[in-house]
Amino acid sequence: MCRSRWIVKRKGTNRLVFLIGNYAVKIPIITNGHLLFLHGCYANYKERAYCKMMKGVENNKFYNLVAPSVFCSLFGLFQIQERCDDIPFEITDEQLARFDAVRGGESKKQNFGYYEGRLVCLDYGD
Repeated sequence: MCRSRWIVKRKGTNRLVFLIGNYAVKIPIITNGHLLFLHGCYANYKERAYCKMMKGVENNKFYNLVAPSVFCSLFGLFQIQERCDDIPFEITDEQLARFDAVRGGESKKQNFGYYEGRLVCLDYGD
């Protein structure tokens, strides 16, 4: 499905997410202070590094638990992920348990979505 609109979808403490077509672009927020800006850069870098390391690994259950990152700029100044669909429900404890290895303790509904028909974690760089 091709999406033509673009919007600022989510604002966290350290990153803004712009939804543009079939992609989500994550940019660190500078206005919340230097340390949170650096944390946002590092989260972008970690998400991309995780996907590069895990993609193509045989029997890799963890790669399929996250929204794929397709690009990250130098220093993590922006990152591009595949865009996911919102979920219409709250995450159950049973579902959260599947994501323990990748979610960094986050359990908000906004940190999860559907990608290619499966539930995935959108924010796994923390």
